[in-house]
Amino acid sequence: MSIFNGSGLVAALEDESGQQSELAINTAGADSMEADLVEAVDLAGDIDSGTREIESTMKDADQLERHVEVLGATEGEGGASEEVVQATEIAVESIYARLGIHSGTGIPALESFSTKHGRAKSTKEAMEAIGENIKKIWEAVKMAFQKLVNYVKDFFGKLFDANQKMLGRVNALRAKVRDAKGSSSSKVKASGIKGVLANESLKDARKGAGVGTIAGAAKTLSGETVDIQSAIKGVESNAAFKAFSLTPSGKGAAKAQAPDGMQWTAIYTVGTSTVAILEPKAAKKGEEAYKAAAKASAKVIKAEAKGDGELAALDVAGMNAVLDGVESAVKELIGQKTALAAVQGSLEKAVAEINKLASGGSKDDKEMGNRSTVARSAVTALGNAAIKGLTLMGSESTRVCQAYLTYVERSVGTFSEGKKDKKDDAEGNKE
Repeated sequence: MSIFNGSGLVAALEDESGQQSELAINTAGADSMEADLVEAVDLAGDIDSGTREIESTMKDADQLERHVEVLGATEGEGGASEEVVQATEIAVESIYARLGIHSGTGIPALESFSTKHGRAKSTKEAMEAIGENIKKIWEAVKMAFQKLVNYVKDFFGKLFDANQKMLGRVNALRAKVRDAKGSSSSKVKASGIKGVLANESLKDARKGAGVGTIAGAAKTLSGETVDIQSAIKGVESNAAFKAFSLTPSGKGAAKAQAPDGMQWTAIYTVGTSTVAILEPKAAKKGEEAYKAAAKASAKVIKAEAKGDGELAALDVAGMNAVLDGVESAVKELIGQKTALAAVQGSLEKAVAEINKLASGGSKDDKEMGNRSTVARSAVTALGNAAIKGLTLMGSESTRVCQAYLTYVERSVGTFSEGKKDKKDDAEGNKE
């Protein structure tokens, strides 16, 4: 379900009257790692839904901009023809319906375009009416973006809580592993493990490998927030606009279909999941860089892995190695609070600037208005990509760590000490 009202961002803005809605989280009894993870997963789903809604709204706003451009191109000919106006009105009505704009198109009646004087006057009025709604749309995007940033904070709050408790789970399992006697040749259920961990991770589990490291990926996303700041600065002048550049991260391409001139780049792989960002294949500058930035996004690419069947139980050395790997990964995740705060700071700045980009200088400086129109899509898309990337890295890393702990829990239960404990308990119950 959308974090907005499901009837379009503009309708959501009007319904909320500029106020933030509270997060629908029930914290009662949420004192376990599992409870924190459930709430984190729910928030991650809301964030994903929200970013997709913003992306869709941005596309609609761009479509409206193009309709304004089409109408503007007719001004030299005395205004738009009835045929152009009719096609424009049909398209605009469809877009407004998706966005929750119910106040009408504001385009003058068709007969107003039947005379030369009427065409010129009515074309201008149509452009102004659509332009006012474009401003309203970008105000809604700004508020939605702020809402997403708040959700990200709450998501990582829950995730950090879960990871702190996961460290406690690691210590508890270490004690069980110390008590494990003899050896085990048993099998354990693969459900919840094999579908999350890659085959390579399973093979290397006894060495504690496959948990992954998040530091490099966080650095890449921090770079995207720097791009946001540069994109905003580019609105100030033509020179700054032309100087804005977008450079590929230099990481390996991921196997996924991408628009022309773009590629999905793998920034982080853990278990069966690869977090990828959409970026240009080659360096771009000026308006071309802004256009490429406007396509920025992030997603998870999952490798095929069946989650059924059985796995060989880990030996004592393997369990200790896995616990060492999970502890290291969890501590690293928790240690990303500073980096996360820096990314969030950049996102907050983007939120503050998006409104300016929606209308900045458009009345007094046409060139600045044009730069703002181009930049706002780039800034919003880059912010969306950073939000999605951060959320996906955190959730996928935690999910993989949890799968490794499940592997250890099931493995330690196959050792003789665990079986002895069960026998003693049974005898005690008879007494």
